[in-house]
Amino acid sequence: MNETKSSDQSTPVHDDVFYWENVVFLVENMLFNVPRYHFESFSVIFKTMFALPQGDSLNVDGSSDERPLILQGVTAQEFRSLLSVMLHPEPPVLTKEAWIAVLKLSNMWRLVNIRNIAIRQMSEKEISFVDKIIWGRDYKVVDWMMTGYGGLIDRGDVLSLDEGMRIGVQGVIGIWRSQDISRRNAGRYRRDTRGIVLEIFAEEIGDVQREEAEYNLAESRAPSRASREPSEPGTMLGW
Repeated sequence: MNETKSSDQSTPVHDDVFYWENVVFLVENMLFNVPRYHFESFSVIFKTMFALPQGDSLNVDGSSDERPLILQGVTAQEFRSLLSVMLHPEPPVLTKEAWIAVLKLSNMWRLVNIRNIAIRQMSEKEISFVDKIIWGRDYKVVDWMMTGYGGLIDRGDVLSLDEGMRIGVQGVIGIWRSQDISRRNAGRYRRDTRGIVLEIFAEEIGDVQREEAEYNLAESRAPSRASREPSEPGTMLGW
């Protein structure tokens, strides 16, 4: 009898899986209160930061509206787009601009799984050749660069002033050289456009490939999603 009473009055403990801690972020002038778990599970950057000794938990950044964790270089709308992907079981319907924001933040914080989701969703959308080149450079997606350069080369037209300014001098010269090679090999043994792109833009594509490989390596080292996540609404199971 005494043992039962002692057991009933023992101090409760937190469940290892289903006890969720939240974190408060301040982005621009907007407060977001969201589960910390997702950031710890999918970003080594946040996982490392949250693992640092914190001292008094009531005064830790991110513990309350009064002590939020401030995120710099991010807009509230960009962060909202990221959360809409992170906290829903299926990829939401977002604009191209919103998916690019998701890609930007997932690159910044090494959210590899979300980065891959954003790339897949964007690859299904109508994107201009120039945007594929620019975004491929910015967010380290070699396939977009290859498709963008190849499309402009095969189009054959002279680039517009706006296209030239966005791509830059080296890109314009490379496209002109590639189009010249393509025209000179327009007969029976015409060279494959992809091969021309790899030759003319070898240095630029090589640089992006090396950076893209870092994300692929991080993904291969990460535990599988199924082993990390409980079957709880708001997780990314099923992606």
